[in-house]
Amino acid sequence: MVGAIIEEAQRISELTNKILEMARLEAGEVVLNRQWYAPEEIVGSALRRLDKRLKTRQVNVNMTDGLVLIHVDAVLLQQVLVNLLDNAAKYSPAGRPIDISVETKPHGLSITVADNGPGIPEDLQQKIFDKFFRIHPERAQSGVGLGLSICRAIVEAHGGDIRVANRSGGGARFQLNLPFQEFPPTIEPEEKELTL
Repeated sequence: MVGAIIEEAQRISELTNKILEMARLEAGEVVLNRQWYAPEEIVGSALRRLDKRLKTRQVNVNMTDGLVLIHVDAVLLQQVLVNLLDNAAKYSPAGRPIDISVETKPHGLSITVADNGPGIPEDLQQKIFDKFFRIHPERAQSGVGLGLSICRAIVEAHGGDIRVANRSGGGARFQLNLPFQEFPPTIEPEEKELTL
């Protein structure tokens, strides 16, 4: 009984936080705290936040060599990944893996979260980013349909875009693209004094 009460309290707290976050984003009250971060730090932080929820799930992370620093609000970007990973865990079979890939492209950074669930019907692939929209509102999964609209608002605040497509082998594939607003800093090698 106590466990059920704690779980329900956490669910209500999460829903309240999402509603407040969406209200702040829509009101333009969120000021991005942009700093330079390594993409692996942001992905790692999101995975740590979901450690308990994903502990029985295989998560494959693929990061290409030569990833550059990205100028973002790390807290907000972590929230995007947490929402996407949480959805992947909710809407795909428990024994199937979740795949994350991160890649530097000529104009920015691309992050993909993919699952092996039923996928998203093509006619609903744009609607799922709308507020309060759920594909199956009668299902038992908790939520009010704000997670993906929050993701879109955060990514767009960074000047990027987020889209979804179905994987050829089954499942949904969410890709967010973050453009380079500034070129990443380069670290100059220190000059060493030569001693003879």
